[in-house]
Order: sequence, then C-alpha cells, then structure tokens
Amino acid sequence: MKIKYTILFLGLLILGALNSCQKIPGHQIQPGSGSGSSGGTGSTGGSGGTGGSTTGTYSPVTAGTTWVYKEVIGTSADTLNYIIPGTTTIIDSKLYSAVNVTSAKTGNSTGYFANINHVYTLAQAIPTTTDILEMQYLIDNAAVGTTWTTPASPTGTINGVPGRISGKIAEVGISKTVTGMVFNNVIHSTILLQYDYGTGYQTDATYEYYVAKNVGIIEIDSSVSGFGASVTGSTTLLSYKIK
Repeated sequence: MKIKYTILFLGLLILGALNSCQKIPGHQIQPGSGSGSSGGTGSTGGSGGTGGSTTGTYSPVTAGTTWVYKEVIGTSADTLNYIIPGTTTIIDSKLYSAVNVTSAKTGNSTGYFANINHVYTLAQAIPTTTDILEMQYLIDNAAVGTTWTTPASPTGTINGVPGRISGKIAEVGISKTVTGMVFNNVIHSTILLQYDYGTGYQTDATYEYYVAKNVGIIEIDSSVSGFGASVTGSTTLLSYKIK
C-alpha cells in the first residue's frame, strides 16, 4: 500500500548552519569537493560547469530571521510565515536549526534545517507516523550535473517502506525573478522522493528548488503523482527579513 500523506516540503524549506569536515553517509561525492568558483553579486544567466560560491550561506539561521511564502497545492492556496527562533537540536547525528512555521490554514508547526559542509538538509516529523523525513535539497559548491542519493529517514524507511532522496544540481549562478523580486546567485536543484514498494524504487514526488545566496529558498515547484492522485504545487517567496 502506498504511503498517504500531504505534500510536505512545499512550505517546509528554510535552513540551518553548521560546517564540518565529515563525509555525509550516502553521498556520491565528498561534500565540499566542488570547484567552488564564486559568482559575484549580480551574476546572471547560464548554468556553467563549476560549483557555486563557497562563501556566504544559502541558509541564514540568525535568530529573528523571517520569510513569508505563498503556497499553492492544486487549487488550494495558503500563506506561510517562518521565523528562526535560534534553537537547535540533534537529529540523526546532525545539528539542525529549528524554524517555527505558521500556516493561515493549519496553524503552527516546527521544521528543522541543517547545513553541514555545504550540504543542506531539512527534517520534519511525518504526521500519523513515528518517522522523520530528511530531505537533502542542495550542495552549494557542487558542479552542475552533480547527483546524490540519501535515505529518506534515519531508518531508511517511511511507514515501513524503503524511501530515498535522489538529487541533482540543475543550474548554478542563475538569476530568477519571484513575485517581482530579482534574485542573483541562485542554485536550482531537482529532488526526487522515491519509494520501493517491492519492485524497485519509483519516483512519487518531484521538487524543483530555487535557493538564493544569503536569502534562502525563494521558490519550489512540485509534482506529486505517487499517492493515488496527481497534484502540482508551488511555493513562492513574498517577503523576507534576514538578521
């Protein structure tokens, strides 16, 4: 039986801060091994063949930092407010920063975000289960075309079903306009949420992440087809304040 829960991660996408020299289990490359060419402020255009900038962050987590997003899932729209409280926790041996999320429709929740040696991951408890889903969505110094595969949870299963995250860097150093705001030094990554129901891994959800340097996630476009119905969604940044 396929796992049934709502589209997580459309709104749950901000960030964490921690640098380490450890290799993260499951990576196809050593984090931090990208060439690390730096794109200057105002850089625009193509994907290029080298990694992103190795200075600055794609996940500000100073206490008091806020973002406001518009989330659309199918025909349903919501407004999501995020604030970094400045607290941390350990999940799966990784240090995560908390982010408090307020939905106009569903109330309050908490997500967790980590940046370990240029590798960005989010974590969230999955409703009605005891599982925590971990989604690695960005390596900020990797070259275009870099791929990775990681378990979808600390146990490698969701509701007892093997799950994994498959990611790829699609574009580096691009410019993107979101709700009238122009962002430079943006990295675009494609993330697949995959499950193995006994016949091999298949993709149940695809997420296109756009993450701006020193700002965070500015847009996510999604397509979920593996849960009994096909649903598309988008999350777009409306405003932000980086402390």
